[in-house]
Amino acid sequence: MVSLFKGSAFLTGACSGIGRATALAFAKYGATRLSLVDHDSSSLAATSKPIKELHPSIQILEHPFDITNEGKVQAAIAKTAAEFGCIDVVVNIAGISHSGLTNDCKTEEWREVLGVNLDGLWFCQREEIRQMLAQEDRGPREGRGSIVNISSVAGLVGGGISPAYTASKHAVIGLTIKDAATYASKGIRVNAISTPMIERFQSQFPDEVKTSVATVPMRRMAEMEEIADVIVFLGSRMGSFVCGAAVPVDRGFTAI
Repeated sequence: MVSLFKGSAFLTGACSGIGRATALAFAKYGATRLSLVDHDSSSLAATSKPIKELHPSIQILEHPFDITNEGKVQAAIAKTAAEFGCIDVVVNIAGISHSGLTNDCKTEEWREVLGVNLDGLWFCQREEIRQMLAQEDRGPREGRGSIVNISSVAGLVGGGISPAYTASKHAVIGLTIKDAATYASKGIRVNAISTPMIERFQSQFPDEVKTSVATVPMRRMAEMEEIADVIVFLGSRMGSFVCGAAVPVDRGFTAI
């Protein structure tokens, strides 16, 4: 395998679906250091094990906590920077959803989804940017660092299975664009990808999966590796001229 990325990566929501595939992809493409965040410590161990078996020299840090905890976010970024020397790429993946329309949505469900998908992501991005601003600018291809946020096609259109989820994913794109415009001149790139929501929640919402597959142009589900490859591209020097983008990785969903 050709080494396409030789630095360090920090991932939230790293132990299932897109997150697990992305951790494996960074290792496959040459990452030497991975810092993985997930709320489940056993899942962290289960993700790290096959990576270490395939890539024995890779250094992995595990952080079992919920990203809505500001203090733990700060501590994880600080520990990663101290252990690795710098943080080259960040992928903010962690997210949740509830189902139901506005008239059925409970206040606590709204707050829970926005708390993770927006507040938690912002807690992470704030600390990530602070850390990257303190790092050396390594030139136009590398800069000080790169951030990739996981949004959804629900962040581009009016879809999604709940108003809270849709609102949160629109907000993620807004935050991505704002911080991209603010920090690009400082050598920090910020981008997002918009994935089909049901790829991330197919076990939770099987009916939506069936309907979606039947109506999108490509007529199939994504393999998680297909999404992870785009994330690695955007985060690495291969995507060095992409900034402030919300890239649909959606099998043609937003084309119809």
